[in-house]
Amino acid sequence: MAKVDPELFQAPERECTFCGMALEDIKIIIEHLNICSHPSCFKCGKCSAPLGDLEAGDNLWIHSRIVHCEECYDKLLEGGSLS
Repeated sequence: MAKVDPELFQAPERECTFCGMALEDIKIIIEHLNICSHPSCFKCGKCSAPLGDLEAGDNLWIHSRIVHCEECYDKLLEGGSLS
C-alpha cells in the first residue's frame, strides 16, 4: 500500500499516459510507474474501476507495477483471480 503524496498532483505540463491529451490543472502523477493522468483516466489496472477521486493522503495499492483498487488488491492477497 502506498500513500498518495500531495506533490504528485502538480508537475510541469505533460501528456496523459492513458488518453494522450495534454495535462492541465489537477493531475495524478506516479513517477516511479511513469504514470501521468487526468483524474478521469486514472483507473484500476485490473478491473478499470475509476480511481481519479483520490486525494492527498489516500491509499493506493500497487503490485507488480500495476495500480489496483482496494477490491482487486484484496483479491490478490486472498489468492483469488484478478481477471
